[in-house]
Amino acid sequence: MQISKHKVVSIQYTLTNDEGEVIDSSVGGDALVYLHGEENIIPGLE
Repeated sequence: MQISKHKVVSIQYTLTNDEGEVIDSSVGGDALVYLHGEENIIPGLE
């Protein structure tokens, strides 16, 4: 998916470790929201 610069993006996520244990999750709560193209989030996601 291509997202244009300066667009607001919201992501529902679940972060697990190598054993599959949930470390963090937005499920059941607020989504992660960021402004795309402003380098406010880790590079692998933006």
